[in-house]
Amino acid sequence: MPFRIEKFSSTLKQSLADILRHESDNPVLKKATICRVTVTADLKKATVSVSALDGDNDGLIKELFRAGGFIRALLPAKMRLRFVPEIVFVKDSLIELDQKIAALGNEHHD
Repeated sequence: MPFRIEKFSSTLKQSLADILRHESDNPVLKKATICRVTVTADLKKATVSVSALDGDNDGLIKELFRAGGFIRALLPAKMRLRFVPEIVFVKDSLIELDQKIAALGNEHHD
């Protein structure tokens, strides 16, 4: 991954985490963990993998969708951007995979 894209992804991840934890009054958003940010080469679209600390990933995705305008409005000031990429929030598949593996491991021990 080119340095520019990697740097942008890292800064976007930090900025999103800051907005969710410190700028939002929504308790669901405060429980979000941003696992990964993948940005297209032209920096116009970002896919953000998230996970909820309480395990309600579907509820988290729904709340992030609702708060999309709020989040996008705060990003330019946080990152000094001229344009804000389209942001798509998705459930983090690695955490779900870990949970499935742990559940299978528990079934074999019972």
